[in-house]
Amino acid sequence: MCASSVPDWLIPPSRGFRTEDLDTLPDLPPHTELIDGSLVLVSPRPGFHSVVPPS
Repeated sequence: MCASSVPDWLIPPSRGFRTEDLDTLPDLPPHTELIDGSLVLVSPRPGFHSVVPPS
């Protein structure tokens, strides 16, 4: 098994990430969340998750 390298910007600072850091991080995926100082990279939900069934 081979460990893949991660971009340097993905490694959090000792204080954790803050909201102002989100504007300066390069190539940040659009569905990134900041939770308790950590970046959470989430996949976009498929279209059927936003469909409301008729009543």
